[in-house]
Amino acid sequence: MHWIHLTDEQQLMQLISKSQEKPQVIFQHSTPCSITETAKQNLPGIEKLPSADCYFLDIKAYYSLAQKVDELFHVFDKDNELLIIKDGYCLCNKSTCQLALQEMMQFQN
Repeated sequence: MHWIHLTDEQQLMQLISKSQEKPQVIFQHSTPCSITETAKQNLPGIEKLPSADCYFLDIKAYYSLAQKVDELFHVFDKDNELLIIKDGYCLCNKSTCQLALQEMMQFQN
């Protein structure tokens, strides 16, 4: 799985724009947290979303950007590490440990 590092607000705005064409996935991860690192490596079926671009956001290194993501997509539960963005909106924001492949696949066109 190829992850694109999300590092600035301009890139975030481009991601939102690209979500008009195909789903965009944001995985928010706190680098000191081994649980989210394990979850990232074991995302169920993420490789079966070939049309989605997958972004990795290091919350610790880019805290203000993570706050912007939370604000834009109304994600206020800090347990939500995985976001699926489509048409500029967050369709799914659930803890990665609970996200099932079937749920992700329903957002494919």
